[in-house]
Amino acid sequence: MLLMALRTFRDRWPVFVGAIVSVCLGVALVQSSLLTLVSAATAKVPPGTPPAEARAVRDAFTAAIALMGMTLGLAFFVAIFVVSSTFAFTVAQRRRDLALLRLTGAGRGQVRTLLVGEALLLGVLGSAIGIALGLPVMRLQGAMLTSFELAPPGFTGEWRSWIVYVSAGTGIGVAVLGVLAASRRASRVRPLEALRDVGAAARVMTGSRWVIGLLFLAGSIALLILVPAVGGDGALPLSMNATFTLVTALAALSPLVVPLVAAPFGALFRGRLGLLAHANLRNGVRRSASTAAPIMVLVAFAVGMAGMTGTLADAGRAEIVRDLRADLVVDADRPADEQVAAVPGITAFSAEAPLSFDIGEDEGEDGIVYEGTNAIAVDPAAYAETHLVAPVAGNLADLRGATIALSPGAATGWQVGDLVPVHIDGGPDRLRVVALLPNTLAGPSALLPMDLAPDGPRRY
Repeated sequence: MLLMALRTFRDRWPVFVGAIVSVCLGVALVQSSLLTLVSAATAKVPPGTPPAEARAVRDAFTAAIALMGMTLGLAFFVAIFVVSSTFAFTVAQRRRDLALLRLTGAGRGQVRTLLVGEALLLGVLGSAIGIALGLPVMRLQGAMLTSFELAPPGFTGEWRSWIVYVSAGTGIGVAVLGVLAASRRASRVRPLEALRDVGAAARVMTGSRWVIGLLFLAGSIALLILVPAVGGDGALPLSMNATFTLVTALAALSPLVVPLVAAPFGALFRGRLGLLAHANLRNGVRRSASTAAPIMVLVAFAVGMAGMTGTLADAGRAEIVRDLRADLVVDADRPADEQVAAVPGITAFSAEAPLSFDIGEDEGEDGIVYEGTNAIAVDPAAYAETHLVAPVAGNLADLRGATIALSPGAATGWQVGDLVPVHIDGGPDRLRVVALLPNTLAGPSALLPMDLAPDGPRRY
């Protein structure tokens, strides 16, 4: 069967070109993203770097690590999906050939071995090309990270010898995982039933498709309901997971979607070619669904991610407007308090000074682990007068001196009254928690008293 798989792969290579390209690009992205992620995670800030610059570098590396992690998951998922769709298409196209194999005495295990052998050849070829392509992709990712200021100038991923084994395992693993469902379906072909193209062979929406499609659709709806409740830093990852599940549900239910989408085009294009194309789509639903699935995934990811990020941005802006009791917001350089207060018609104003600092997250064997966070320094009385804010615990009126109010995004187990270790330029090394802020999409992550704010621009 493995020799037959080699011959089949050689004879039908045009069918596998798309899957080879997908595995190749998937391996290249996984290899380059993993090398970049490891390099960013192990990068050290040069000794003697000013605290503000060191904090900015660490924050940039944190964002780069998150981005590379998302790229890893996306590349792996899309590669498996395209390979799976390719073999689903080949099984639908070769159904009678597989039935003839069964008639000549081939067992179910041998049919599965045939398809798995083809997938192994596809994975080996795609991995070999992807490993060679991974180095230029890694350099391109490093250049993009530095251009978007997610990494310091000159940063690039460092080569590790173990990545060859990871890349080869990724490519072959993607190919084998992608063929499992198709090989199982191919092994269940009944010779006479497939030759007549009736009964189970003609049934497109199988029980497993219904279960998987409806299960993932229900999970997607549940995740979308949870996004507003989670808020903060968890909203975007949860939205991305909802996109994954929606894509999977759409792929499983694609035999229902493709005819519905094709119907309007059949009515629009009434020429001979249009009628022929529409009839082909209507009669070969499984084949058409397998062909359309990768395109559906691409469109779903593009539209889904754009829609999710746009929705979160709009929700954040709406949240800011809802919680702000103000008719005017002014950006000004310090000092400007007296100028703002002297403007006719202003009865109250709140000055806000944005700043970044490091907050202690945990105390382990290596001591306190610090992570960068963003906050705003405010006058608590003026802030409460101009903002609709209700602390979950504590009181903002106590925000004086070496104190802090934390949101769930910045507070990891801290309670009111705890002393939080921090690194603030020119400030104390510990702050007492006086309030816990509610979970929000737009922030802020923390509030500090105005006397801890450095000189710089303010917002009124």
